[in-house]
Amino acid sequence: MDIENELKQGDDSMDFVNKKMLVIGAGVSGFAAAKLAVRLGASVTLSDAKKEADIKYDLQPLRDCGVQLQCGEQDNALLDGVDTVLVSPAVPVAVPLVQEAMKRGIEVISEIELAWRLAKAPIYAVTGTNGKTTTVTLLGLLLETLHKKVGVGGNIGIPLCDEVMRVGSEGCVAAEISSYQLEASHDFHPRIAAVLNVTPDHVVRHGSLEVYQQMKEKLFAHQTKDDYLVLNYDDVHTRSMAERAPSTIFFFSRQQELPEGLLCRTGCSPSAGRAGPRSSAVWMS
Repeated sequence: MDIENELKQGDDSMDFVNKKMLVIGAGVSGFAAAKLAVRLGASVTLSDAKKEADIKYDLQPLRDCGVQLQCGEQDNALLDGVDTVLVSPAVPVAVPLVQEAMKRGIEVISEIELAWRLAKAPIYAVTGTNGKTTTVTLLGLLLETLHKKVGVGGNIGIPLCDEVMRVGSEGCVAAEISSYQLEASHDFHPRIAAVLNVTPDHVVRHGSLEVYQQMKEKLFAHQTKDDYLVLNYDDVHTRSMAERAPSTIFFFSRQQELPEGLLCRTGCSPSAGRAGPRSSAVWMS
């Protein structure tokens, strides 16, 4: 059974037939979400504040699959009759159209939230200010040694909803998640989550380092003790997350031995007859 048939026989909350969705933002993830929602039976309009001539992507594939396009001025009338608003990562939830949707009680979600709701395979999610693309790429390669079907998507440039649909229930999905994607996420619940670091790179978008960290913490907010959260012990912000996480915690460190956790050491040792730098990982317990 393919995943679309699985969804049709599953949770009623995933019933898109005769539902109306407004996608805000003509980016890669917005395109993917719009096309997927149409495939699942929704009536979809995609709106972008730019004029059509200023949008760098080809809009014809959206028209071909039945997505209605509204480029330029975004009037509140776009929300009339809408059941769900999906916000692209580049669009802050503070924009007037999204705020109006919230005032009207319309559900506002992100593309990764949509992906999670549709996923039939576990999601292993990584966030952090730096290093998440490299980490997710390596994670995908490692997972391929264990599973026949592995998805790699999210902020890495491949829409997460495309990957969860491709994988179905046959494997797992590695996801790179940004704070922008988490802004409009509510129930996103990865089986395993990792937060690598938090530095003030995106304070302009979020307003403060405190709010930025709160966005990062949404990655694991809905985990339970049966889920796992990997945290960087060397970063004061990520280390403190263990106090608020409902998950089972695994720390890693490059600087000190832990009572329990993973220690990464870099030293000099012989390899293939030559001396050179070498890293090793040691589990402390």
